[in-house]
Amino acid sequence: MLDKILFSKNCNLIFDVDGCYAGVECVDKPELRGEPIAILGNTGGIVIAASREAKALGIDIGVTAWEIKKVAKGNHVYVFSANFETYAYFSRLLFTVLRRFTSYLKIYSIDEGLLDLNHVPSNERLKYGLTIIDTIYKETRLKGCVGIAPNITLMKVAIKIAKKNPVLKGVFEINEHNIDWALEQTPVEKLWGIGSARAKQLRKLGINNAKQFRDYPGVEKIQKLLTVNGRKIQLELKGMQCFRIDEPIEKKKEISHMRTLGTGTADLNYLKQSLATYTTLASEDMRKEGSVCKEVRLFMLTDYHRPELPQYGDSIRMSLPAYTMDTVKIIRVVWKLLDSMYHPDYEFKKIGVTLSKLQNFEDHQYSLYNDDDDPKRINLMKTLDKINKKYKSNTIRSAACGIGNGNFEASRPRMTPSYCTNWSEVLVIDKIIGNLKNEE
Repeated sequence: MLDKILFSKNCNLIFDVDGCYAGVECVDKPELRGEPIAILGNTGGIVIAASREAKALGIDIGVTAWEIKKVAKGNHVYVFSANFETYAYFSRLLFTVLRRFTSYLKIYSIDEGLLDLNHVPSNERLKYGLTIIDTIYKETRLKGCVGIAPNITLMKVAIKIAKKNPVLKGVFEINEHNIDWALEQTPVEKLWGIGSARAKQLRKLGINNAKQFRDYPGVEKIQKLLTVNGRKIQLELKGMQCFRIDEPIEKKKEISHMRTLGTGTADLNYLKQSLATYTTLASEDMRKEGSVCKEVRLFMLTDYHRPELPQYGDSIRMSLPAYTMDTVKIIRVVWKLLDSMYHPDYEFKKIGVTLSKLQNFEDHQYSLYNDDDDPKRINLMKTLDKINKKYKSNTIRSAACGIGNGNFEASRPRMTPSYCTNWSEVLVIDKIIGNLKNEE
């Protein structure tokens, strides 16, 4: 009886875009809706997102570009390079619309939002969910689904059911009457916070679906196997709330930027410029989180697909004398690490930088030896971030990154034009009309 009282006490909603990246690609190409679409990452070698139709063909995250034709088995698949700038634009537009429906919104990911739904009467929740879906589609042309439940774990179950069952029209609410059915439909590896590795361990205990996991009597064994978070997930499957949607997101413990280069290279200047660029990106991400770092790690790997060449792969790290957020300081450290790893006989194919031992800037301990960032440098970094945020990510950067964009940056040859984020690529209507007239 206690679980039922807690179950009916709270109500939240999750909105999730159906195949976000593929959906954005269809906004200006509506004829591709319902077609298999695969999105390649920065290097153009790996699928990082796929439409539902592509996944049905076996094309999912992690499939290599050269495998697409083989996996597709003769079916035509539309392949695009990721346009992260445009995806981020539509994400901002999505959450702008969602904020109109709730007093509290938590941005869970680029295409997922958690909403407080306690202000909506229980008999109007499904209609409210349909209204959200329709409004999002009208204003962004992105299709999505809604899951309604008292906690995050059950919302994740609800959204998966909403996606799989067309008869539900994209909305499903879990309540005390249908919860057993919903959990029976959910394989244990599909539970939020479980994953395939832990699911294998649970299956050894005879736990194959979410309902069996909820009802498993060995509480101590579950907590030992999955830690206290696993026990909380088990309680949430009973309708309790152990993870609040308004809890602050935990800051990252380390930040990395790695790239696979277009071709292997032993050019020291090229490597210095590319590593300076990745260090700059990592430093900007660190400052966005309000953090400073105490350790820097450099990773370098040759092309193992070319065994005829000398092979090398390793990482090396260095502790800093004091915590810092200064991009230039960190670039100097990375270059020192590069000098200790570089050898002209090796053609490096994959390189990257990791900033670790992160602490909150307001809480970090200052050095006794005056190695801390100068207040003027801190203000300079913050000013650079503001300018780059307002205009473009690399409007101002260190000269160590080189002049021009450099071909060490993301290579996205199949990227569609950025109609919404780049003035030089704005769609010109009169040219389209002129081309149509010429075709006639």
